[in-house]
Amino acid sequence: VRIIPIPFASDNLAYAVFDESNDSFVLVDPGDAAAVRCALRLVSRTATVAAVLATHHHWDHSAGNASFRALLNLGAFSAPRVDVFGSRVDFPVNGFVNAGWHRVNRHLEDRETFQIGRLLFRALLAPCHTRGHLIYILEGVAPSDSPVKSFKPSVFTGDAFFVGGCGRFFEGSGNDMHTVVQKCIDAIPEEALMWPGHEYSFSNLKFAVTIEPGNSKLQ
Repeated sequence: VRIIPIPFASDNLAYAVFDESNDSFVLVDPGDAAAVRCALRLVSRTATVAAVLATHHHWDHSAGNASFRALLNLGAFSAPRVDVFGSRVDFPVNGFVNAGWHRVNRHLEDRETFQIGRLLFRALLAPCHTRGHLIYILEGVAPSDSPVKSFKPSVFTGDAFFVGGCGRFFEGSGNDMHTVVQKCIDAIPEEALMWPGHEYSFSNLKFAVTIEPGNSKLQ
Protein backbone atom coordinates (compact mmCIF):
# COMPACT_ATOMS: atom_id res chain seq x y z
CA VAL A 1 0.00 0.00 0.00
CA ARG A 2 1.42 3.35 -1.07
CA ILE A 3 0.32 6.92 -0.30
CA ILE A 4 0.87 9.21 -3.27
CA PRO A 5 0.69 13.00 -2.66
CA ILE A 6 -0.69 14.94 -5.62
CA PRO A 7 0.10 18.69 -5.53
CA PHE A 8 -2.06 21.18 -7.41
CA ALA A 9 -2.88 24.89 -7.42
CA SER A 10 -0.41 26.85 -5.26
CA ASP A 11 -0.29 24.66 -2.15
CA ASN A 12 -3.11 22.07 -2.24
CA LEU A 13 -2.47 18.38 -1.74
CA ALA A 14 -4.73 15.54 -2.85
CA TYR A 15 -3.81 11.93 -2.14
CA ALA A 16 -4.12 8.57 -3.81
CA VAL A 17 -3.96 5.45 -1.65
CA PHE A 18 -2.71 2.78 -4.03
CA ASP A 19 -3.28 -0.88 -3.19
CA GLU A 20 -0.98 -2.71 -5.55
CA SER A 21 -2.48 -6.09 -4.68
CA ASN A 22 -5.73 -5.28 -6.48
CA ASP A 23 -4.54 -2.37 -8.66
CA SER A 24 -6.91 0.20 -7.20
CA PHE A 25 -6.87 3.75 -5.82
CA VAL A 26 -8.78 5.47 -3.05
CA LEU A 27 -8.64 9.23 -3.61
CA VAL A 28 -8.67 11.85 -0.87
CA ASP A 29 -9.82 15.39 -1.71
CA PRO A 30 -9.27 15.32 -5.50
CA GLY A 31 -9.92 19.03 -5.88
CA ASP A 32 -8.43 19.12 -9.39
CA ALA A 33 -9.55 16.14 -11.46
CA ALA A 34 -7.08 16.78 -14.28
CA ALA A 35 -4.07 16.91 -11.95
CA VAL A 36 -5.20 13.75 -10.19
CA ARG A 37 -5.78 11.92 -13.43
CA CYS A 38 -2.28 12.76 -14.70
CA ALA A 39 -0.70 11.61 -11.45
CA LEU A 40 -2.59 8.31 -11.45
CA ARG A 41 -1.46 7.54 -14.99
CA LEU A 42 2.16 7.89 -13.89
CA VAL A 43 1.54 5.19 -11.28
CA SER A 44 -0.66 2.73 -13.19
CA ARG A 45 -2.54 2.82 -16.48
CA THR A 46 -4.66 -0.20 -15.56
CA ALA A 47 -5.81 0.65 -12.02
CA THR A 48 -9.39 1.50 -11.10
CA VAL A 49 -10.64 4.09 -8.64
CA ALA A 50 -12.47 2.38 -5.80
CA ALA A 51 -13.72 5.46 -3.91
CA VAL A 52 -13.31 9.16 -3.17
CA LEU A 53 -13.02 10.53 0.38
CA ALA A 54 -14.07 14.16 0.86
CA THR A 55 -12.87 15.83 4.07
CA HIS A 56 -15.08 18.92 3.71
CA HIS A 57 -17.16 20.97 1.29
CA HIS A 58 -14.69 23.69 0.24
CA TRP A 59 -14.26 23.73 -3.53
CA ASP A 60 -10.48 23.26 -3.54
CA HIS A 61 -10.99 19.88 -1.88
CA SER A 62 -14.20 18.63 -3.46
CA ALA A 63 -14.42 20.29 -6.89
CA GLY A 64 -13.02 17.21 -8.61
CA ASN A 65 -15.60 14.77 -7.26
CA ALA A 66 -18.20 14.99 -10.02
CA SER A 67 -15.61 15.87 -12.67
CA PHE A 68 -13.60 12.80 -11.83
CA ARG A 69 -16.68 10.63 -12.00
CA ALA A 70 -17.34 12.10 -15.44
CA LEU A 71 -13.85 11.03 -16.50
CA LEU A 72 -14.65 7.57 -15.20
CA ASN A 73 -17.82 7.46 -17.25
CA LEU A 74 -15.76 8.26 -20.35
CA GLY A 75 -13.69 5.16 -19.74
CA ALA A 76 -10.60 6.55 -18.01
CA PHE A 77 -9.94 4.43 -14.93
CA SER A 78 -13.36 2.87 -15.46
CA ALA A 79 -15.06 1.21 -12.50
CA PRO A 80 -18.56 -0.21 -12.02
CA ARG A 81 -19.36 2.23 -9.20
CA VAL A 82 -17.41 4.93 -7.46
CA ASP A 83 -18.75 5.98 -4.06
CA VAL A 84 -17.93 9.44 -2.71
CA PHE A 85 -17.72 9.53 1.10
CA GLY A 86 -18.29 12.58 3.29
CA SER A 87 -20.22 13.89 6.28
CA ARG A 88 -23.94 14.49 6.28
CA VAL A 89 -23.34 17.90 7.88
CA ASP A 90 -21.12 19.24 5.10
CA PHE A 91 -22.92 17.36 2.32
CA PRO A 92 -26.61 17.09 3.30
CA VAL A 93 -28.86 14.83 1.28
CA ASN A 94 -30.57 16.92 -1.42
CA GLY A 95 -28.84 19.99 -0.02
CA PHE A 96 -27.49 22.81 -2.18
CA VAL A 97 -23.92 22.17 -1.02
CA ASN A 98 -24.12 18.57 -2.28
CA ALA A 99 -25.34 19.63 -5.72
CA GLY A 100 -23.00 20.34 -8.61
CA TRP A 101 -19.50 19.04 -8.14
CA HIS A 102 -19.68 17.55 -4.61
CA ARG A 103 -21.72 14.40 -5.30
CA VAL A 104 -21.31 12.71 -1.90
CA ASN A 105 -23.48 9.59 -1.81
CA ARG A 106 -22.03 7.75 1.21
CA HIS A 107 -22.57 9.70 4.42
CA LEU A 108 -20.43 8.88 7.44
CA GLU A 109 -20.99 9.40 11.15
CA ASP A 110 -18.40 10.32 13.76
CA ARG A 111 -16.00 7.42 14.50
CA GLU A 112 -17.65 5.22 11.87
CA THR A 113 -15.44 2.49 10.45
CA PHE A 114 -15.68 1.35 6.83
CA GLN A 115 -13.77 -0.81 4.39
CA ILE A 116 -12.83 -0.15 0.76
CA GLY A 117 -11.31 -3.23 -0.80
CA ARG A 118 -8.66 -4.31 1.70
CA LEU A 119 -8.30 -0.84 3.25
CA LEU A 120 -9.78 -0.24 6.71
CA PHE A 121 -10.72 3.37 7.49
CA ARG A 122 -12.22 5.30 10.38
CA ALA A 123 -13.87 8.74 10.08
CA LEU A 124 -13.51 11.34 12.82
CA LEU A 125 -15.75 14.40 12.91
CA ALA A 126 -13.57 17.49 13.47
CA PRO A 127 -15.94 20.49 13.44
CA CYS A 128 -14.27 23.90 13.29
CA HIS A 129 -12.85 24.72 9.85
CA THR A 130 -16.27 23.54 8.65
CA ARG A 131 -19.05 22.11 10.80
CA GLY A 132 -18.91 18.75 9.09
CA HIS A 133 -15.17 18.37 8.49
CA LEU A 134 -13.99 14.75 8.61
CA ILE A 135 -10.54 13.36 9.30
CA TYR A 136 -9.86 9.93 7.79
CA ILE A 137 -7.62 7.39 9.50
CA LEU A 138 -6.30 4.49 7.43
CA GLU A 139 -6.11 2.05 10.32
CA GLY A 140 -5.05 -1.14 8.62
CA VAL A 141 -5.29 -3.59 5.77
CA ALA A 142 -7.49 -6.67 5.79
CA PRO A 143 -5.75 -10.05 5.56
CA SER A 144 -5.14 -11.33 2.06
CA ASP A 145 -2.69 -13.33 -0.01
CA SER A 146 -0.54 -10.19 -0.27
CA PRO A 147 0.35 -9.16 3.30
CA VAL A 148 1.57 -5.62 4.00
CA LYS A 149 4.97 -5.31 5.63
CA SER A 150 5.74 -2.65 8.23
CA PHE A 151 2.33 -0.99 7.96
CA LYS A 152 1.89 2.35 9.72
CA PRO A 153 -1.49 4.05 10.11
CA SER A 154 -2.07 7.19 8.08
CA VAL A 155 -4.29 10.16 8.90
CA PHE A 156 -5.68 12.48 6.22
CA THR A 157 -6.42 15.74 7.99
CA GLY A 158 -7.77 17.93 5.19
CA ASP A 159 -7.88 21.50 6.52
CA ALA A 160 -8.28 20.54 10.18
CA PHE A 161 -4.54 20.18 10.86
CA PHE A 162 -1.31 20.95 9.02
CA VAL A 163 2.35 20.45 9.83
CA GLY A 164 2.90 22.99 12.60
CA GLY A 165 -0.62 24.40 12.66
CA CYS A 166 -4.37 24.06 12.27
CA GLY A 167 -7.01 25.31 9.86
CA ARG A 168 -8.88 28.59 10.07
CA PHE A 169 -11.97 28.69 12.25
CA PHE A 170 -14.44 29.43 9.44
CA GLU A 171 -17.42 27.66 11.03
CA GLY A 172 -16.23 27.15 14.58
CA SER A 173 -14.39 28.74 17.49
CA GLY A 174 -11.14 28.36 19.37
CA ASN A 175 -12.98 26.26 21.93
CA ASP A 176 -14.19 23.99 19.13
CA MET A 177 -10.64 23.52 17.87
CA HIS A 178 -9.38 22.77 21.37
CA THR A 179 -12.04 20.06 21.68
CA VAL A 180 -11.02 18.61 18.29
CA VAL A 181 -7.34 18.58 19.29
CA GLN A 182 -8.06 16.67 22.49
CA LYS A 183 -10.30 14.24 20.64
CA CYS A 184 -7.65 13.54 18.00
CA ILE A 185 -4.88 13.06 20.56
CA ASP A 186 -6.97 10.26 22.05
CA ALA A 187 -8.17 8.74 18.77
CA ILE A 188 -5.19 8.91 16.40
CA PRO A 189 -2.30 6.48 16.93
CA GLU A 190 0.91 8.24 17.92
CA GLU A 191 2.84 6.46 15.15
CA ALA A 192 0.41 7.56 12.42
CA LEU A 193 1.76 9.41 9.39
CA MET A 194 -0.04 12.73 8.76
CA TRP A 195 -1.10 13.82 5.28
CA PRO A 196 -2.52 17.40 5.35
CA GLY A 197 -4.58 19.14 2.70
CA HIS A 198 -2.11 22.01 2.15
CA GLU A 199 1.64 22.51 2.32
CA TYR A 200 1.91 25.25 4.93
CA SER A 201 4.85 23.83 6.90
CA PHE A 202 7.34 26.68 6.48
CA SER A 203 4.91 29.51 7.18
CA ASN A 204 3.38 27.68 10.15
CA LEU A 205 6.74 26.94 11.77
CA LYS A 206 8.01 30.45 11.03
CA PHE A 207 5.00 31.82 12.91
CA ALA A 208 5.39 29.28 15.73
CA VAL A 209 8.96 30.50 16.40
CA THR A 210 7.60 33.99 17.11
CA ILE A 211 5.25 32.51 19.72
CA GLU A 212 7.78 30.13 21.30
CA PRO A 213 11.25 31.52 20.46
CA GLY A 214 12.88 29.26 23.06
CA ASN A 215 11.44 26.02 21.63
CA SER A 216 14.44 24.11 20.24
CA LYS A 217 12.19 21.75 18.27
CA LEU A 218 11.10 24.65 16.08
CA GLN A 219 14.60 25.79 15.17
